[in-house]
Amino acid sequence: MKRVGAAGYDFALRERIVAAVEGGMSVKDAALVFSVNVMTVYRYLKSHRLGQLHVVAKPTGRPFQLTTAHEAQLLNQLEEHGDATLLISAEV
Repeated sequence: MKRVGAAGYDFALRERIVAAVEGGMSVKDAALVFSVNVMTVYRYLKSHRLGQLHVVAKPTGRPFQLTTAHEAQLLNQLEEHGDATLLISAEV
């Protein structure tokens, strides 16, 4: 199962999951069909009941600190040395 950040899945998928369960699909089957955890389905159902399915959690953790200059430098390095390993990249 793929890991998803604090923002979770997109709203359209959350709506489809809720609609599937409300349409008669079991929570376990919905979790399998949509490749999400069973607890995620229960959480979306609860959010839907509260009218908060659209609310997205604010990401936690360390803020993004890559500057645009560093990003450009990394992209340039990737273009020039796309097949380099981490060891070779550290030397470049």
